[in-house]
Amino acid sequence: MQLNSPALARVLIAAVFVVTALKSLTSAGAFSKFSGMIASKGIPFPAVVAVAALVVKLVAGTSLAVGYQVKWAAMALIAFLVVATALFHTTPDELTTALRNIAIIGGLVLLL
Repeated sequence: MQLNSPALARVLIAAVFVVTALKSLTSAGAFSKFSGMIASKGIPFPAVVAVAALVVKLVAGTSLAVGYQVKWAAMALIAFLVVATALFHTTPDELTTALRNIAIIGGLVLLL
């Protein structure tokens, strides 16, 4: 049996985005917490921004997982991660999360 490593990589990377988006939509209070985090940075219309972020994570993540428009999906997720990392993961306490995001960006660049 031959391993299709690009397909496996797509599914594994996509899982991060799809699972976290679904958790934000289905866990009690998760969406409010997500919107609150966005509001804490002074970003206007935090609920709208939260919905947009979840749509990007779900649509691009699903697209990546199934192999549809992989380059566009990867670019959208790279843009999402760059913005999220720059805005929310800049303190020493957030270093691990920032590095994780950078590593995911690296994987997405390989898919390009």
